[in-house]
Amino acid sequence: MVIEEEQPESGKKRGKKSKTPKEPKIIGDTRDEQIVNLRKAIDIIENDIAPSNNDIARKASESGVDVSLLEAEEQKAKDLLDTLKSKLAEKEKEHEKINEALNDAQNLSIFVDEVTAAEEPIAADQNNLNAENARSTLDNLTKRANDLKEHLDKEASDDVLQTFTNDERAQYDKNRDNANELLKKLLEKCNDLQKQLDNISQWNAKKSELDDQANAINDAIKSLQNEFNTPQSLASANDGLRRAEAIEPRLKEVEKQLRKTNDWLQKQLPKNDEVKDQLTEVQNLLNELNKNREALVNQINC
Repeated sequence: MVIEEEQPESGKKRGKKSKTPKEPKIIGDTRDEQIVNLRKAIDIIENDIAPSNNDIARKASESGVDVSLLEAEEQKAKDLLDTLKSKLAEKEKEHEKINEALNDAQNLSIFVDEVTAAEEPIAADQNNLNAENARSTLDNLTKRANDLKEHLDKEASDDVLQTFTNDERAQYDKNRDNANELLKKLLEKCNDLQKQLDNISQWNAKKSELDDQANAINDAIKSLQNEFNTPQSLASANDGLRRAEAIEPRLKEVEKQLRKTNDWLQKQLPKNDEVKDQLTEVQNLLNELNKNREALVNQINC
C-alpha cells in the first residue's frame, strides 16, 4: 500500500463525516520513497481504478441501473487523484530545493578542500616575501576569500533546513562551519599580508632617506678627494681638514638612524630576508664611507 488515510487518534469518537476529502498519509521513510509511492498511487488511479470505474458505470448505464453512487465514487477517485498530484508536485519541488542546498553544501566542501590545499605552501614563507610577491599573494588570498563568501551566501532557507534529515543537517552544518573557519583564517592572512606590505612600504621610505643621506656624504667625500689629489696650500688644507672632520657627525647621525631602523625592522619584518639584505647593504655603505673619510683625513694631514 503506497498511501493510507489519516486515522483518528485512539479514544476519540468519530464525528460526522466532513465533505472535505481526508488528507492521505504518504507511506515512505525517505523523500525519495514518498515520491516513488505517490507516483505509483497516481498510476494506479489513472490506469486501473479510473478506467475500471468508467467501464462499470458504462455497463450499469446500459443496463438501466442507477449510477449515482458510482458517480460519487468516481468523484472521490478524481479528488484523491488531484490531491496526490498536488502532493507529488509539492514533494518534487521540496526535493529539488533540498538537492540544490545539499549540492551547494557539497560544492562548498570541495572548494574548502581546494583552498586549504593551496594555502599550505603560502603559510610556510608568508613572512618572507618581497613587496611584489606579498601583493600577488594578498590578491590571490583576497580573491579566494571573496569566492568563499559567495559560496557561503548560498545558504538554504529555514523551510528547506527543516526538511533535512538529521544526517543531512549535521553534514550541512559541518561544511559551513569548516568554510567559516577557513574564511576567518584567510581574512587573518590577508590582514597580516597588508600589514607586511605597509611595513615594507615604510622600510622603503626609511631606506630611501638613508640612501639619500649616505649618497650626499659620499659626494662630499669624493669632492674633497678630487680637490686634494693635487697639492694645496696650508690654508686650503686646514679648510679641507675642517670639512672632512665635519662629515663625521653626519655619518654618526645616519648610523644612529640606521640602528633605530634596524630595531624597528626586528619588530615589524623580522623574517624578511630581502629587507635584511638591503639593511646590510646600507650598513656596508656607511662602513665604507667611514673608511674613506678616515683615509681622506690622513691624506689631507700628509
